Amino acid sequence: MDMSRAVGAARDAFDSGPWPRMSHVERAEFLRAMAAQLTRRLEDFGQVWPRESGVVHAMGAPMLVGVPATFEFYAGLAGEFPFEERRVTAPSPVPGGDFGLLVREPVGVVGAIVAWNVSAMLITAKVAPALLAGCTVVVKASPEAPGEAYLMAEAAEAAGLPAGVFNVVVADRDVSELLVRDSRVDKIAFTGSTAAGRRIGGLCGERIARCTLELGGKSAAVILDDADIGMAAAMLAGAGTFLSGQACLALTRIVVTRSRHDQMVDALSAAYGAVTVGDPAGIGGEILLRAWLTLHGTGPMFVALDDPARLERLARGMGLVVPIQTVTDPASAGEIFRSALPVLAVPLAATPTPGKPGRPKIPRGSVSPRLNCSGRF
Repeated sequence: MDMSRAVGAARDAFDSGPWPRMSHVERAEFLRAMAAQLTRRLEDFGQVWPRESGVVHAMGAPMLVGVPATFEFYAGLAGEFPFEERRVTAPSPVPGGDFGLLVREPVGVVGAIVAWNVSAMLITAKVAPALLAGCTVVVKASPEAPGEAYLMAEAAEAAGLPAGVFNVVVADRDVSELLVRDSRVDKIAFTGSTAAGRRIGGLCGERIARCTLELGGKSAAVILDDADIGMAAAMLAGAGTFLSGQACLALTRIVVTRSRHDQMVDALSAAYGAVTVGDPAGIGGEILLRAWLTLHGTGPMFVALDDPARLERLARGMGLVVPIQTVTDPASAGEIFRSALPVLAVPLAATPTPGKPGRPKIPRGSVSPRLNCSGRF
């Protein structure tokens, strides 16, 4: 099986190959060569990303510059980072016992499981530091977005990385589980949903394997009673449509006091109505229609509101309408990786006093413990 072969190649490269036996400075030269190869392929990345995940080219292309820059950054750490430190301890009667060495060594074989939305950046964030440390890597890429992972593999081969140091397997979740369970893999680095992360953490715990979990959430925007509703709505529309809505950093769980709920919903409707659907290869537009068709299974014109008349008015005038849902149960505003926009109306936590605006009383469960970010307005 492909995954077993990839893990075996990485294991052999770590146990018997030259990679972990090089100095950090020697490995840094390979990272710089990798950065150069990635720079040559930036236009390819810029063409693949919109086709796979739906980002508008004009928005995605400037972000991709950070991919080779990250490899350059970690290469620069080779001569600066204290991989070995001498620590003075308490006086000891044993000769030489008054100091200790803190040595940071490569962990071994790393399984890097990445999501489909910003694949190149996620691979880079996991692979670049692992390679500098002396680890070998197996990247498990999503079948929805294989192209960027394959381009990374091309760059690694062109940069001259030794055989088995960098491996790519494109497969679904069942194959990810094989990677996580494999005793030849020393660490798992995962970016994705909380449900999948919980499963991975449990499997790693069974065999006492290291793991790092970067989990998605429904990032909260808490609207205070003195907030400028129009400004908040404009900022939330920008955050919610970033990368065509496929970003864990989007502020798409809105908590507002009951007295300002309707005003907030109307302002959000107007702000999202101003968002333009862009040509994936062009310079205009903020969101790509194909992303909505592919990921949401419907066209760009859909709304869920309590007021049918408002729904009809919005649908007539907009090319893009995001579902704005009034919810009362915090659990229904949970982790959804798309541009559904739950608006949770809550009572005031306390009576406002002069100089202290009213703030929403946030119910348990309405703000995820795994947020990538949050905002207060």
